[in-house]
Amino acid sequence: MLGTWALYFAITLLVEVPLAAGLAPSGRRLRTALAAALASLTTHPPFTALLFEVRPGWGAIVALEVAIAGVEGVALRYAVPLSWRRALAISAVMNAASALSSPLWWWLLR
Repeated sequence: MLGTWALYFAITLLVEVPLAAGLAPSGRRLRTALAAALASLTTHPPFTALLFEVRPGWGAIVALEVAIAGVEGVALRYAVPLSWRRALAISAVMNAASALSSPLWWWLLR
């Protein structure tokens, strides 16, 4: 499972980190990219384990993605720092992009 997680984590970073950096103020792009990567490192392992072990329904997955976006938004708010609005918006966009692209990756890689 570690190899599968590492692959999906790498894809998550490839989707999320450039978006986070691109949406950040120009002087804070590198710091935002690093903060986004570290935030994902804290949320991705337990979420992926839950998906593979429990296989929750779509409603639970959406609720978990919203919670993850909130947690990562808080991380961006304080680590970069960004305004609440910007941090939560960046987190929402990057998490929506990776979540919405997940079925494609799942289909391509299985």
